[in-house]
Amino acid sequence: MSLVLFIRKFPKLGIYVVMFTSILYTFMKFFIIYVLFIVAFGLAFYTLLDDKQIDLAVDDIQGVQEQAFLEVNLAMDVEKALPRKIRKRLLPDKETVRPNQYSGLKGLWYGVPISAEDIKTALKPKKTPMEGLNDRTEQLQETVEGLKNRLTTVHFNLEELHKMLGGVVKKLEAVVEGDDNDDNQLF
Repeated sequence: MSLVLFIRKFPKLGIYVVMFTSILYTFMKFFIIYVLFIVAFGLAFYTLLDDKQIDLAVDDIQGVQEQAFLEVNLAMDVEKALPRKIRKRLLPDKETVRPNQYSGLKGLWYGVPISAEDIKTALKPKKTPMEGLNDRTEQLQETVEGLKNRLTTVHFNLEELHKMLGGVVKKLEAVVEGDDNDDNQLF
């Protein structure tokens, strides 16, 4: 760009350099708006295509359901085409399904299903007598600490009341009968 600006000083080429810079400036203004429109339309089309893919997936699910319905109808027609004796032998009247119980190799692979009692035991395992004793000791220690704090508060309040009563006695100039050995206590 510096070379172009340097060439602008030549009389025969200067006009062309001025035209080129003016066109380049106009093109850059247009190009910025053009890029913004391209991005906006691109995002809009991306959203529309994404929605269409979801619609196609839903339509595909409906197609799969229709296909399954046709296959079930075909299987039912084949069953009805069999003689009654063969049908009774081959097809059970009643089938019990237990989704959480597996047999055969599946049973070995998936194992015995977990019951609610197993989950409770896993979440709160039984404690040994020593662990129970330790827990109870910790609870008692917390209770003793709480009682100590309450006793300290009560002792502080009692001292405050004692000071207030001493002030009342002095104000009233009353005589308090009590133990002569302890001059600091009123009662």
